[in-house]
Amino acid sequence: MNHDQPQHTRPEIHEVPPAAPVAATARVRRGFPILPFILAVAAAAAAWPVLEANYNLRQPSEEAASQAYDFRALNKETGEANSLNAAYSFGALGGLLGLGLGLAGGLGRRSATGALLGALVGAGLGLAAGVLPPFLLMPMAHMRREELLRDPALGFGIHLGLWAPLGAMAGLAYALGRYGVSARHLVMGLMGGLIGATLGTLVYDIIGAVVLTLHSTQNPFAATQPVDTKWLPTRLLCLGCVAIGSAIGAVLATRGVRDFVSTEPTIVTSQTKPA
Repeated sequence: MNHDQPQHTRPEIHEVPPAAPVAATARVRRGFPILPFILAVAAAAAAWPVLEANYNLRQPSEEAASQAYDFRALNKETGEANSLNAAYSFGALGGLLGLGLGLAGGLGRRSATGALLGALVGAGLGLAAGVLPPFLLMPMAHMRREELLRDPALGFGIHLGLWAPLGAMAGLAYALGRYGVSARHLVMGLMGGLIGATLGTLVYDIIGAVVLTLHSTQNPFAATQPVDTKWLPTRLLCLGCVAIGSAIGAVLATRGVRDFVSTEPTIVTSQTKPA
């Protein structure tokens, strides 16, 4: 007797396409504050005429300059004159930058009280931070002027001592206006402004050493040789680098980079490439 044998069939195997790779794409969130940077640029632009009017305003007396063999009086008076000139110039930048970032912080949270408080405190602290350091550093810069030509690190250190404190006070003013009397945010704002001003100073010094080699950017006041000119854009560049760096540091330190940049997964197909 013939019995039909059961036929065994192989199951069909369907190929599963490989999973599409996933790439992380950084997206900048909306709401990045622009006002602090606008007011920082405005502060630098407003401080520029003050600097141009005062950077060479005071000079040593003719009596001290006429001493052919004894330079002690000339060096002393030159250091004092340079200190006053720098105090006027950088005091203006510190006061205006502190006022602007303090105002921007208060307006950022739509608080008239915060804007007024931040602006007033920022103007006062920024003015002091710009006025006081020159009396210590400008006489040293004059006495070591020959060494400044050979040692970029010395020039950077003097620049940092002159400009980093006013960046720190501007950052503190921004935090005060934006977040009120919050110890954490005040410290972060101060540190952010300090670091931002340091990076801005570094950018200025690098540009000066690489590009503006004839502008004596190693000195506290840039100059053209052999005859200096008024309204030198290099001096505006100095103010702008410090002001913008301070604003960037203050904003990022108080809010954090994660508040502005989010990482979102993106499926990559044959038509899509990771950013």
